[in-house]
Amino acid sequence: MLPTFPAPSAQWRSLAVRHIVWPATSTGTLVAGVAGMSLLLAEAGRTTITIRAGEQRRHHEWAPGRLLLNGPDRPVRVSYQATEELRGTLVRVPRETVERTAGKLEHPDVDYERMADLLPADDPFLRGMVRALDAASRSRAGEPYAEAAAGFLVAHLLTHYSMRSARTTRFPETENARIQAVITLMRDHLDEPLTLADLADEVYLSVYHLARVFKEATGETPRRYLTRLRLERAERLLRDSDLAIAEIAPLCGFASPSALSNAFLRKTGKRPSSYRTS
Repeated sequence: MLPTFPAPSAQWRSLAVRHIVWPATSTGTLVAGVAGMSLLLAEAGRTTITIRAGEQRRHHEWAPGRLLLNGPDRPVRVSYQATEELRGTLVRVPRETVERTAGKLEHPDVDYERMADLLPADDPFLRGMVRALDAASRSRAGEPYAEAAAGFLVAHLLTHYSMRSARTTRFPETENARIQAVITLMRDHLDEPLTLADLADEVYLSVYHLARVFKEATGETPRRYLTRLRLERAERLLRDSDLAIAEIAPLCGFASPSALSNAFLRKTGKRPSSYRTS
């Protein structure tokens, strides 16, 4: 059973307001990309939804008051398990409105993916804005209202969650907590084949966004940081245990003793056997 998308509450040119209903079931459905930016406010139901866009996968908690953002022309596949209907209010703003507002704010290139990543689940201004637009659409407010509201909504998103201002407006404690969670996952699973997608899923970020903020926070890419942790464990085991190199390699996440040896040589200038006897 597919989600339903009733006709817009008002035929505004500057934005459209719709109500969505997703059935109480386990489902996976493709939601076609549209020409505008979409801001979705969850209104009823509770579950975890998985959104896939290309190779990227994100998990989001669906609960009343939560927000989701999607860029234009970006089809997504939504899957979830729920025992009740999921209902939400969707506001779509045409791409030309977004880019015109961006030009006025000196944002020539809008990074929609980054805005979606940086948008918190509970921005009270945007939540109130969506509900105000829903009410206005039912009262048949005119096009001037919709045009002004669309510009103001876009300006808020660009000002608070854009590339230019994200470093100063992002809540650092939230970002730091996510980076620490990724590092903890790395340390706890050094013997397992961790991918960047695995790490990103753990903290509900896209692969692109995790790679960027992780390097900003640590000075290293996630892959390089993970390799360093694995080699540090290998050094400790070489120094403090009698395990053979063939036993140490899988404990540190290396597929073979030769893979460990080559990585160890690049880091220390020595082979594991030489390091152990030095």
